[in-house]
Amino acid sequence: MIPYIGIDAVEIDRFQQFHQYHRQQLARIFTPDELEACYADPRMMASRCATRFAAKEALYKALSQYMTPPPFLYLCRTVTIMTTPAPVLHIPEHPELHASISLTHTATTAIAVVLLWRPTQ
Repeated sequence: MIPYIGIDAVEIDRFQQFHQYHRQQLARIFTPDELEACYADPRMMASRCATRFAAKEALYKALSQYMTPPPFLYLCRTVTIMTTPAPVLHIPEHPELHASISLTHTATTAIAVVLLWRPTQ
């Protein structure tokens, strides 16, 4: 098994105004399920958006070690990061890959780590 790892950190302040954007604009980088999770608590929207964005960046970095990844915005629209009850990463176009994801944030920074691997046959 060869693991592929990606990590990313983003400033939550970059996402403070996202609640003012139209859902169509946000749909360029978040799936409908992710948007529902982000909008569920307006006080947490910036940190939830930032954490999911960091996860997509980390996934892109991990995928880059495995293959030439698709364009970033395409990846954003096709991959879903959910956090209930624990973080889960769905990569529908690459069912051969298994993924582990870890997400965290402070008051100012969101961080994500993604580990991908192909199970041995």
